[in-house]
Amino acid sequence: MEIIGGLDVALEWFWILTLDYFMKIFNLSVLCISSALFASNSFATVILTNDIAGFQNFGNTNLVSDFEEFNQSGFSTPSDPYLQGGISYNNADNLIINDGTPYTSNGTNMLVNNYWNPVEGTFYEDFSLFGFDAGWSNQDDNGTTITIATNLDTYIFNVDFDIASSANFYGFVADDNEYFTSFNIISTNDRALNAIDNVTVGSIASTSVPEPASLALLGLGLAGIGFSRKKKTA
Repeated sequence: MEIIGGLDVALEWFWILTLDYFMKIFNLSVLCISSALFASNSFATVILTNDIAGFQNFGNTNLVSDFEEFNQSGFSTPSDPYLQGGISYNNADNLIINDGTPYTSNGTNMLVNNYWNPVEGTFYEDFSLFGFDAGWSNQDDNGTTITIATNLDTYIFNVDFDIASSANFYGFVADDNEYFTSFNIISTNDRALNAIDNVTVGSIASTSVPEPASLALLGLGLAGIGFSRKKKTA
């Protein structure tokens, strides 16, 4: 009887230790996976806002180009490409226009492409916030397409704005771990003159929220740790 009782105790301890071992392996795996999911965001998203105050609330922003360093009357020709504030403006022929020209009436200098379309550029610094005042003349009913590329994806926005009356703000906000690489503004009317001004860039404040899968895995890991400790104290 004592031998059988001893075997029962030995088997019970065998299963307790075996379960404890596998729970440790499981917990380690779960926590590693959870950490990886917390460290990276699997979704790529860029949103467009026309609210400049709301745009600025996403993080730290800086006005890097208002083009006011150029001649205040008529036309000015910066370099091709023109590098300013972390952005390379890669238009075929960069041109600055002012209120003294028939192409704008908003009272400030604006950057255009002397060959009309498109206005485009690339980023040589990592920004997750990108905004500007924009407008165009010679518009038709088909509007303008703004293409925004990031390190993760490409986004296309169809908009309507009118440089002849006023400049409109367009702000783009990238997701966590995503930054802008290039932009392109082109009108469906080949003779429409696109223009941008008051270019603002920045970085969003960190607002990482755990995904449901991450929370579930973390919960399983914590539950496993608790179960393991309970077994040890039983």
